[in-house]
Amino acid sequence: GIEGSQAVDFEVTQFDGARFKLSDQAGVNGVVVNFWFPACPPCRAEFPAIQAVADAYKDKGLVVIGVNVQDTEDNARAFLMEQGTTFQTGPDLTGSISIDYAVPSMPTTYFITRDGKIFKKWAGLIDEKRLNAFVDELVNM
Repeated sequence: GIEGSQAVDFEVTQFDGARFKLSDQAGVNGVVVNFWFPACPPCRAEFPAIQAVADAYKDKGLVVIGVNVQDTEDNARAFLMEQGTTFQTGPDLTGSISIDYAVPSMPTTYFITRDGKIFKKWAGLIDEKRLNAFVDELVNM
């Protein structure tokens, strides 16, 4: 996934059983896609900031989806419960989503515009200040 290019459509069945499909998010004010797994210290470190952004911008039409990679469902669920995560999350069961998005390392976060283009890509731990700045720019485009 290169900045400025069209984001590849993907679908996950979330841990709560609901389906998430990127192309169904039309009309939202941007989508944040966060690739993560529990045994990754920077993923753990940034998760509260991702949750905070999901809460703060929900009313502004932002959608946040966490894509869990290389993991067992039990590990993922335990981590989400421990974190008190309420944003949408589901597993990349085949690894195809991370391949389509050329995820270089964990965590990686993509910011996708309302017309489905990749606005920004951030590989590695994103700090709260930068995350908020990107999201603010995204929802106000």
